[in-house]
Parts: sequence; structure tokens; C-alpha cells
Amino acid sequence: MELYFAYGANLNKRECERWFRSQGLSNPLRKSCGRGRLPDMELCFDDDGTGDGRGTVNLHFRRGQWVEGQLFELSPFGWEVLNRKESGDGRCCSPTCVHVFRDTGEVVEAVVYALVTEGRPHFVRPAEAYTSVILEGLDAFGLSRHQLDAAKKGHVPPLMIDTVFVYGTLMQGQGNHGLLAEGASVESITRATVRADMVDLGGYPAAFRTENSQIQGELIRVRRLEQVLRRLDGLEGFTGYHLDSLYHRVLALVDVETGLACDAWIYLLAGSWKNYPVIASGDWRGHRRALNAMKHCTNSG
Repeated sequence: MELYFAYGANLNKRECERWFRSQGLSNPLRKSCGRGRLPDMELCFDDDGTGDGRGTVNLHFRRGQWVEGQLFELSPFGWEVLNRKESGDGRCCSPTCVHVFRDTGEVVEAVVYALVTEGRPHFVRPAEAYTSVILEGLDAFGLSRHQLDAAKKGHVPPLMIDTVFVYGTLMQGQGNHGLLAEGASVESITRATVRADMVDLGGYPAAFRTENSQIQGELIRVRRLEQVLRRLDGLEGFTGYHLDSLYHRVLALVDVETGLACDAWIYLLAGSWKNYPVIASGDWRGHRRALNAMKHCTNSG
């Protein structure tokens, strides 16, 4: 079933039901399916095309950012009803298919209503009553209000995180670490683990999600995360959440050696891992040392 991702006023159940009743319609948001995080997007307020001079919440592309919202299943004919609400009164919002992260780590397809732009659009100040409706909805679902608080004033919201978890050639001392260190981008490096399994693709590893194993790597805090991710996306062959990408950039909960846990970006294998040898130790450095030692023994023999 196609899911709907709500991030604005439609999070507010009371206000939604008021609007639908005024149109003689039933609220189509039948069932909440949990929190979702929409990657590489950021909240903004701009002109929705109605000409009323008041800003409407919208989305624009920002690499490494995400927008918190709620996933919903819709009732039968729910899309028809929701289209009527989102495109009424001269508004220009259109349904767009996106990929959203669930708290389980699963990446799901969903539909969002927005006029997604590449650059940051011209700020149009929203009405206080309108932003209060959105804040009430965010609070009802326990979602963060920090991004909205900044966006409604025309400020650039801070990135939600500034961390990347690496487990192969991007680690300190490995061949591709320079892509992270370029421009003095690295702020700190801490040993850490993630719940996943690892396979050997031949010269470099790939990880995939699992609950029963963990892989070893480094949690790297960086400056200028957007520029760093642009370089890493190119290295990892990430062009979107489809099988044409070699890796998918997703969020993972990282366990740090200090005993803390935090979110970080991680690159996981996009396709099947079954044709590759599993690295049971989950330790790329140890795996490479063992292979080199075996090769040395073979050559010596």
C-alpha cells in the first residue's frame, strides 16, 4: 500500500478533521504507520502560488539534512480527497514520490506534497497561527520542532547530524580516507560499531543490515558535511535509492566505544550480498591482514 508522508499542517489531526468536515468529507488519514525521516530535504517557507502573501511550509534539497514527519495509510479514495485539499485555493503543491527512512532502518516509498526546489527559495514569512498548527502536530507525534523554529524565521536550520560511520577504505590509514580528510574536514575519529554484516567485494567491503551481528568501524565527525557527502556519494556510486546505485546512503544507530549511541550516515550495499564472501569478524582491517598473511604463507611455501 502506498504511504503518505506528512510534515506540515496535516500532522495536526484536529485541524485536518476541521477542514475535511467543512468540505463534507471524511479524514483520509486512516492509520499512522510511525515516524519517517525524509533524507536530503529541509523545511522552508515560500510562496505557494495563492498570492495571499503568506508563507507556506515547503521542502528544498539539502544534502545530509532530513525532515521528520509521520507516515500514514490512506482510506479508500484517500488520495483523491487529499489531492483536493493540497491543490485547492490556488495552491501549487503536487504529489511527489520519495524514499523515507523508518525507525527500523527500512527504506520505504511514500508520497509527499511539495514543490521541491534545488536551491533555497525566497523566504516568505508564514502567519503565526499557521506555524502554531504545525507545531501542535509535531508535538502530538513527538517530532522535533527545531528545524521548523529556524525555518519560520527565515534562518538556515543547522544540520541534524555531522557524523559519518565508515568501515572500509574510508577509515583512517586506508586508501580513500583522504576524501574525508580533504580540506581539513575531519573533526574527530572514534572507534564504533553498527549492527550489520559485512561482505568482501574484492578490494573493498560492503555492509548490509542485520540484527544479529555487528561490524567495526569509525564514527567520524566532520566539518562541512554537505561537501563531504558530495564526495562520498560519488565514490560510493550513490545516485538515489534504487538498484542502479552501488551503495545507499542511510541513517544508522552507531554504538561508540565511550558507551554512547548516536545517528550517523552510513553506506550500505544496495543490491544482494549473497554472491560475496561474508567477513564473519565484521572487521575489515583484520580481514585484510589475514588475507595478506595467507598470501605471504602461500608465496613462501
